[in-house]
Amino acid sequence: MVKKEIRKITEAEIEKVRKFRENRISKVSNNNELPIELSSNAKVVFHLIPMISFNLDQNYYINKISIDDNEKAKLMKQIYVIGSNIKYNYDGFLTYNSKSYVQFFRNGIIEAVDEQLLDGEFIPSSAYEKALIETLDSYLSMFKKLQIKLPIFVFLTFTGVKGYLMSFKNNARSKNKIDRDNLLLPERLIESYDVEAKDVLKPCFDSVCNACGEPKSHNYDKKGEWLER
Repeated sequence: MVKKEIRKITEAEIEKVRKFRENRISKVSNNNELPIELSSNAKVVFHLIPMISFNLDQNYYINKISIDDNEKAKLMKQIYVIGSNIKYNYDGFLTYNSKSYVQFFRNGIIEAVDEQLLDGEFIPSSAYEKALIETLDSYLSMFKKLQIKLPIFVFLTFTGVKGYLMSFKNNARSKNKIDRDNLLLPERLIESYDVEAKDVLKPCFDSVCNACGEPKSHNYDKKGEWLER
């Protein structure tokens, strides 16, 4: 069997992706030119950015998927919401409610923003990890249906979280408060659709715990399996 060769990504391309993310985080933080108006509360921001999206005239049309709009909305699930509004907009396709949205840009980029998970100055350890694992699984399923080419960058960001603690089961809390307003977690790179979302996101979850004074996520066992609680 011939092994499929993966195209090497240049530093210039990586920098282009990072700048796009930084620009979008600035807009989310300042509630500037977003598809819906959000509050100034802390937010979870999740980006999936295919490298091919930066090609000129690159377009993917979600209406080409042979399912109805409600099924499309399930594939584009919001991070922490059951049920949502849907509509086509200038940038592509949107699912939303008053506190969160998922924007599918025509060039293949997904931006999901939620301000419900971080209500009360705590990051709920198990709840947010479970939500993001399910969310990533759903988005990758949609990307496969659209035949979006790899690789795909995954970015997790928390905005407005200075002073937040992490909460665990039995009302336990993390040792330290987060010491900065925004947590821009390092990117993850997906080069195959045969991946486990829990494995892709574990380094991000560990980093969030580090920011709260913890050595790693509490929700994985010694073998790296995620423990749904």
